Amino acid sequence: ETVIAGSAVDVAPLLKRAFMFLEDGNFSGADDYCERVLDQEPENAQAYLGKLMAQLRVRRQASLADCDMPFDSSNNYQKAVRFGDDSLATALRGYIDHINERNENARLTGIYNSAKAQMTGEAVDGYEAAIKAFRSISGWKDSSEQIHACQRKIEEIKAREEAERLERERQAELKRIAAEKAAKKRKRTIAILTPIVLACIAFVIVLTTVILPKQKLNKAIGLLDAGDYEAAYALLNGLDY
Repeated sequence: ETVIAGSAVDVAPLLKRAFMFLEDGNFSGADDYCERVLDQEPENAQAYLGKLMAQLRVRRQASLADCDMPFDSSNNYQKAVRFGDDSLATALRGYIDHINERNENARLTGIYNSAKAQMTGEAVDGYEAAIKAFRSISGWKDSSEQIHACQRKIEEIKAREEAERLERERQAELKRIAAEKAAKKRKRTIAILTPIVLACIAFVIVLTTVILPKQKLNKAIGLLDAGDYEAAYALLNGLDY
């Protein structure tokens, strides 16, 4: 494998070894062999492809599409596209497009799912936040329909809250009216009962101070007339006579 200065070296076996190293997951070995190829052919696109795969720790070329982030800023990518044929350049650009599209779909899906999660409960704030999120991905999936659904839900919530507010006010007014009626009824009752109570009190006073003593006095007189002085004295004594 030692390269002798001034001799021509066939790079095909070196490239084959490099890609075998990649398949085995020996990324350091693959990078070394790609460098040996570039020592002979500085514009060898396959060598730059191998170095790119080693850099990204990818075993197969097609797996470049599965990378987490686009790699178009990599110097190895740029040289592979620059020195490669149309087929290789198209494939590599396709991987970048796939990654960008996949990541963008993931971003949009995340926003969409988050917005859908806001569309629960009976809080207007949640639906307003969902509308804002759906508008940020306008035109993706059924975001427009979801915005309309949120707006209808907000209208329903506000209408219900307004109806509940009006009902609370109505109930409060009914209680106020009932309280006023009860107060008026109490006043009327007091106005009616007060004279009766006063009359009863007056009657009790007259009964206890006039009628009953007079009856006892008359009875005592009758006992005196009958000659029952002892009983008459007992009654008169009770009357403070």
